[in-house]
Amino acid sequence: DIAEADAAGTCFDQAEMSRCIATKAALVGATFLKAALRFADFSGADLTQADLGGADLRDAMFEDTRALGAKLTLCALDRANFARADLSGASLEHAVAPYASFANARAATTSFRHAALRGANLHGLADEGAAWMDADLSGASRTDPPLARGESFVAPALRPLDVT
Repeated sequence: DIAEADAAGTCFDQAEMSRCIATKAALVGATFLKAALRFADFSGADLTQADLGGADLRDAMFEDTRALGAKLTLCALDRANFARADLSGASLEHAVAPYASFANARAATTSFRHAALRGANLHGLADEGAAWMDADLSGASRTDPPLARGESFVAPALRPLDVT
């Protein structure tokens, strides 16, 4: 358990950390090369410039995580949850991420080259400038326009009832 820890620059390469709780941890520049991190929870953590290359991150949680420029190349990301995460400038090249969720995440200039994202949830993904060359998006779901309108609906202000 490294929740809320300051472990910036720490080397966790090839570590067995399945089910690790790393919520709100400062992991800037940390390395997790080929680490076993199944079911790990990185929600709210800062993984800016972290290198997770080749890590097993199946079923991991990255909700509201900051991962600017992070390296997630060759990672196993089956069913990983990146809801509302900021992956701007990150690399997910050759990652295998079937049924992963990137709902309402930010992925500006992120590289998804050669990634396998079959069945992934890409609803609300802000992907300006992202690279998708040869990515497998079969069965992936993009933003549903009626659902997006419903999410941004603001009810009109109620006026007092005139009972006279």
